[in-house]
Amino acid sequence: MGTVRIYLNQSLRKALRIKIGRAFNEGTGLKVASAVHSAIVNARGRDLHNSEIRPGVTLASDLFAEDADGLAIAESLESALGISFPRDRGAVALRVLYRGPAAGDYTERTVLELAVEAYRLASGENR
Repeated sequence: MGTVRIYLNQSLRKALRIKIGRAFNEGTGLKVASAVHSAIVNARGRDLHNSEIRPGVTLASDLFAEDADGLAIAESLESALGISFPRDRGAVALRVLYRGPAAGDYTERTVLELAVEAYRLASGENR
């Protein structure tokens, strides 16, 4: 199971590198990919297999993440990466699961999109 997890972290890191482009830092990318993967696995618990966490899957529909999972993922990422999501707990959960809930965009977020936001926050980039 450890080998599968390392492979999947690398898959997410590679997708993240492509998405970020020239500004990509390998160390930050590896840390973010590992933190995102671990946060999702820990939030969803034993009912989620490592191989299900791929860059293109959605958190809500594909991985069946709910608001409580979104909050747990956010808290885990904040702790692991030293980043900060908005403090309104409901908004944090929605921001993790959906693209732009504050603007009325409830399009589901993919694992890669979450990793990109976490990367930008971890590297100090502003959106």
